[in-house]
Formats: sequence, C-alpha cells, structure tokens
Amino acid sequence: MIEFAHGWRFFVGVALFSLTAVHRSAAQADRGSLAALVSAVSYGVPASPAFELLPGQPSDVVHVVTPADFRAHLASWVVGGALQNGVGFDLRPFVGTVGSLRDYQTHPRRQILWRTVASMGTAPLAKGSSDMLVSGGFRIPLIDRGDPRADTDFISDLEAAYRRGLGSLQPEIPESTPDPALKARFAAASESADVQRKKFTDQHWNARKLDFGIAGALRAAGGHLDPQNLSGNRAGIWLAFVQPLGNSLEWTTSGKQIWVRPDSTSSETSRSAVGTRLRLFRADRFGISGEAAFLWSRYSHNTAKNDQWSHMAVLAEIPGASLLGWLKGSWIGVGYGGDVGHKGGSDNSLSFQYSVYTNRILKDK
Repeated sequence: MIEFAHGWRFFVGVALFSLTAVHRSAAQADRGSLAALVSAVSYGVPASPAFELLPGQPSDVVHVVTPADFRAHLASWVVGGALQNGVGFDLRPFVGTVGSLRDYQTHPRRQILWRTVASMGTAPLAKGSSDMLVSGGFRIPLIDRGDPRADTDFISDLEAAYRRGLGSLQPEIPESTPDPALKARFAAASESADVQRKKFTDQHWNARKLDFGIAGALRAAGGHLDPQNLSGNRAGIWLAFVQPLGNSLEWTTSGKQIWVRPDSTSSETSRSAVGTRLRLFRADRFGISGEAAFLWSRYSHNTAKNDQWSHMAVLAEIPGASLLGWLKGSWIGVGYGGDVGHKGGSDNSLSFQYSVYTNRILKDK
C-alpha cells in the first residue's frame, strides 16, 4: 500500500503522464517550449515600464540613488548633441519625502511614494535607423501587503532576531573584545535576521497587490533632442491585481494597452490584452499554473489586418524523483495550451507538451 505522504506524488505523476499518453498530439519538447507556453502573455506591470516601450532593452541600466547621481547620469546621455544608444536608469524619486519608519508605517500615501519607481531609457527606432526613442515611465504599487517595511510585526520580529543573534555567542561584549569576535557576533546576528526575512518572504509570496504602470516615448529625429526634432511616438498603461487564496494559491488579473504612431499604413497602431492566471504551489513538491487571456491588435490605416485571439495554457511540474529515483534533481513538466484565432500566429492550435529538465520553470518568488 502506498503511504499517504508519498501517495499524492504517485497519483499526480500518473495523472500527468496519462494525459500525454491519451492525447495523440502530445509531444516531447525542450524546457524552452514549455517556458514559452506560460510566458507568452505577461500578467503583471513591468518593473520598468519605460523599457517595455523600447524595441530593445537598454544594455547599460544604472540604478540611481540620489538626485546628484540622477543629474550626473542624465548628462552623460548626450554626446556631441546626439542621444546615446541603449542607456537607461531607474530610481525611486520620492524616497526623501517619506519621513521616518513610523511615518511610513502609518501613512499609506508615504508607502506609495516610497515604492514608486521611475525609469528612462533610449533605443534606436529600428535597426540601422538614426532616429532614437527616448522613453520615460512610472511603476506605482498602490497596494502591497507584502511590503516588509510597512509590516510592524515583521520589523519587531526582525529586531528580536537580530538581538538573539548578537546574544548567541556571549552575554556581553567587553571593551577589550578583539575585532574577529565582534565580526563573529554581527555575522550571527545577520544570519538570524536573514532567517526571519526568508520566513516573511515565504509567508507573503502571494500577498495582495495592486500595481499601476504608465509610460510614454518620444521620437528624436537624428537622435537630437531639439524641440523641433521631437514627436510623440508611443504610450502604454498597465494594471495588475494579485489576490491570495489561502497559503498556496495566487490569483492574478491584469490588463494593458499600448499605442504606437505608425511609420506606414501597414504598421500596427495599438495592442490590448486582458487576462487572468491562477498558480498553486506546495513548497518544493509541485507547482501548477493555469492562465487565459484575450488579445487585440489594431491597424488604424489598414483595418483588414486587425486581429484578435485568445491564449490559454496550463503547466504542471513535479520533482522527477517523485516518480523515478534516478531523476533526482530534475523536474517533470507537462503543459497544454497555445493561441487560437491568431491571424499572425504560426500555430493556431492547443497541444500537449512534456519535458524533463533541471531548472524549474514555475517559481513562487
């Protein structure tokens, strides 16, 4: 008889492989194909919305801390009167306005200001083009129940853990204590605090969140920032909401809208997407993600090219060792989904795929 502690793994594994066995379109795939199944649609607000509007991500991104850093970095963007290619930065512009930790914890508006991230970046309009895009945007976490700074209980637990770590070696620190002994005590305190941070992260992986993002991009003819060379080129907005369903389930719903000024009558002028995703995790034992989305593509100057399609995907992962001991360290993934009704899609069908790999795809962090 299969023990209960291991029985669920056996039955989950049998169920996964039964699905592929009975479905004639099931095909062995590599990890990349399975990962693409659940990454084709984004269900959150980009960390840096400004970069999302650029044809290519900036290769040189600086995380700016102070206003002086911001001014110094921005001055380096223009050389010889022309914008540099592939540069970007992000910063928290309102950090200096939030006050003390107590003020932060008691004023939601201050929390929103501190969490807000601004970003800017540049990229060529197209490969080989002398025109540049300069994009700017904000990511604004309106609600974040997983914000450790705003959690008074966590701050108290963190302080207590640090004190316990300091006291783990000896009751007092005499004035004659050599530096190595002090370093050992502080290392012990830091380790104790890290345990508390990990505990908080594990408990709040699916915390309630409401994020908003907005960005816009200017086209700089010839890469020059003179007013007569600048014109609006594209803009985007994003909204995402995360709701925990117990300790193991996370439900996300999101939407985005992007507008682009076309270069020709055959160019896409807008793209919209709304979708929802449900994820289930049981520690390191298994993970399941299911998602569905609707997408629209519009061509204002050539409506015959307008397109709309749906996307759905389900991916389940279990440790390989749950079925076969020699697969220890591997993950078995089984996915089902794809796009339906997409004019520009290369494969408008839903299909089963499965693979064995070492780097897990579904992660709750």
